[in-house]
Amino acid sequence: MSVLGIVVIVVIAIAFVLLMFLPRMRERTRIRRRERELSQRRTRVVSEQRAEDDERTRQAELAEQRARIAEQEANRERAEAQLRREEATPPVPEQATESVKEDVKWAKTRAQATRQ
Repeated sequence: MSVLGIVVIVVIAIAFVLLMFLPRMRERTRIRRRERELSQRRTRVVSEQRAEDDERTRQAELAEQRARIAEQEANRERAEAQLRREEATPPVPEQATESVKEDVKWAKTRAQATRQ
């Protein structure tokens, strides 16, 4: 065989090997590209979810703060209502109380004296 024949056989062998492996290499490249895209999508979705979670946490904290403020206002209103109720009730005069006690005592002694 001549050198030219050997070169032709080697070129044909290389072309055959390339034709055999080229589809496999393309498929591997396609798979890698798809995996990379999936990874990027996952990263983007995770970032969006974390941002949404942060926003919900912030809203929950604000709601808790508003609830504490509302509770304080309710307590203040209750205290104010109680104070107004106490102010609206007329105080019992001390002298009148003592006078009634003396009258009851006198009536009891009088009733006991008449029984005897």
